Amino acid sequence: MQTLIGKKYAYVIPICAYDTNRGYQVGIAVEGERGYNVTDWYWGHDYKVACQLADERNTKLGLTIEQAQDIVISTMRK
Repeated sequence: MQTLIGKKYAYVIPICAYDTNRGYQVGIAVEGERGYNVTDWYWGHDYKVACQLADERNTKLGLTIEQAQDIVISTMRK
């Protein structure tokens, strides 16, 4: 499992991060850090496809879907 500065991370597609010209913007959720880091990547206009791409990238990082979800959830805590 890869880490970013010693912490696990996961790709996330926030539904609110949609640009009508570019599509869904990719975010990177870092375990235990509030919110997510914005990237300059856009993975199309179809939310389901963008989420599939995020799941594939997370799998390549060695994360299960559940582990990626846990990382994202950890960013929502105080």
